[in-house]
Amino acid sequence: MSGKTLALITAAAAKNNGIGVNYALPWRLPKDMKYFNRVTTLAPPPTTDNTRHIMNACIMGRKTW
Repeated sequence: MSGKTLALITAAAAKNNGIGVNYALPWRLPKDMKYFNRVTTLAPPPTTDNTRHIMNACIMGRKTW
């Protein structure tokens, strides 16, 4: 394949594009939730040459938490 990378993505959804029921995911993925928590709540520490405060934001639906 001469150095090319192949990426495959699979998605499953209901006819109305939903992936859960009663505002919950249909499966538990502890490692995925731990990763999501880490990347959406932690910000890199400020450096000496950068005085800006960095803050993460995760925007979700009104019943998503």
